[in-house]
Amino acid sequence: FEDCETLGGTVSSSTGGKSIVGGIIGHGTGTIKNCKNNGTISSRSYGEYGSYSGGIIGYGIETISNCTNNGDVSSFSANNSASSGGIIGCGDPEVNNCTNNGNISSSIIRNLWSSYQSTAGGIIGCRKSYAEARNCTNNGDVFAGSSGGIIGYGGGNVYDCTNSGNLTGPGS
Repeated sequence: FEDCETLGGTVSSSTGGKSIVGGIIGHGTGTIKNCKNNGTISSRSYGEYGSYSGGIIGYGIETISNCTNNGDVSSFSANNSASSGGIIGCGDPEVNNCTNNGNISSSIIRNLWSSYQSTAGGIIGCRKSYAEARNCTNNGDVFAGSSGGIIGYGGGNVYDCTNSGNLTGPGS
């Protein structure tokens, strides 16, 4: 995907199963360049599966370059994991030269499995096994059980990134 832009509005999903929502792509692999999301992104899961939201992509293994999210991003799960990111909700991305300007939040009502939590990051909500962020900027506020200005949960490699947003939540 290259040179794509959402002009506004809301992209949302509410389901009893896994909920994955993105401003440009919900779930996938590949390369995303020069894309911009200006809409609100929201995923809600009421079943035993998780909820993942991203300003550009909800869940995947991607190389994401020169993208911007201007919309608020949220994820909610009644019973399992919930993860939101200004650029990608969850996955194993390589993110370069991206900016998030939206507010990011994630929450869980009841945790069926103690290892799951709500995570949110200004750029990457959570990583599965590998993540890298280079020359990225987060300007939005971030709220979750585990929140970070660049990566919310799972670590990874971060190079020359900045965060100016407020971080709130028990694991911030």
